[in-house]
Amino acid sequence: MIPIQYIIKATDVAVAAEQTQTALEAGLRWIHLSMPEASDAEVLPVAEVLRKMCSEHNATFIIEDHLEVVKAVKADGAFLSAADLPVGKARMDLGEEFLLATTVHDMEDVRRWRRESADYLWLIPDPEADALAVYTDTLHQMYEEDIPTPVCAVVSSFSAAAAQEILATGVRGLALNGPLAGLDLGA
Repeated sequence: MIPIQYIIKATDVAVAAEQTQTALEAGLRWIHLSMPEASDAEVLPVAEVLRKMCSEHNATFIIEDHLEVVKAVKADGAFLSAADLPVGKARMDLGEEFLLATTVHDMEDVRRWRRESADYLWLIPDPEADALAVYTDTLHQMYEEDIPTPVCAVVSSFSAAAAQEILATGVRGLALNGPLAGLDLGA
């Protein structure tokens, strides 16, 4: 099974629950809730429902940016967007029991976030760059510098063949930022 984080981008409980149920029924076991424009009060009811669903399916549940909600629903971790607070500060706020991740674009970002104790990173190459080359080069540099932090690639569509090509670069998983329709895990 290809390790996939599925990004839920919904503004209400019903839509988020439907997307999550579809992902869980497809066999995905990593759900990432992204509601960047919402307040904690708006995110909380959605997060409560998704936390319960993920628990029932033994799936990891990550919430983007809303650290108070992460603590309130006992999510598995937090993803910090590039504009949000540093990983080190979030680590002090949440403690060691939560996973923490953020986005990186190059080796300078990788080095900074590793020093701040990120558990995993999303590597998002510049849109004009050859993504496979960026993944390969960055992972090679990380290996050379003995930086063992797992890296995920963010993709907007999915096919088993494309996923295998990306994973061959050393990337440990995919963050799917698009529809599940036609999802072929190659199982």
